Amino acid sequence: MIETIAAELGVPELAVWALLGFALIVLAAQVWALVDLWRRTRVLWDRKWIWVLIILLLSNGIGVILYAALGRDVPQDVEDVRPEADPGARRDVSRAAVDTLYGTPEAQTSDPSEGDST
Repeated sequence: MIETIAAELGVPELAVWALLGFALIVLAAQVWALVDLWRRTRVLWDRKWIWVLIILLLSNGIGVILYAALGRDVPQDVEDVRPEADPGARRDVSRAAVDTLYGTPEAQTSDPSEGDST
């Protein structure tokens, strides 16, 4: 079969085998990218359907490269806090950040002269 394709195209059999190998590698990379996209909770632009189109429509390997280089570059463990979802959530996160940086208000009001004098 490879010989027939090579003869009809007028190219060496090695070129047909190389093209077939490249096609299999691109197909495997697309499958990997789609499975990885499906498992991720967040991607760049927060729209997975855009990445599905990029991966499938740019099927010569460029879509997979774009997804691997750009689409996956979003921290997965960051909590998504949106003010429209819960107005108090952003305040709580801000309060926790301030407390972490400057200490709790109770700790700031204590008298430093009452500390350990060793």
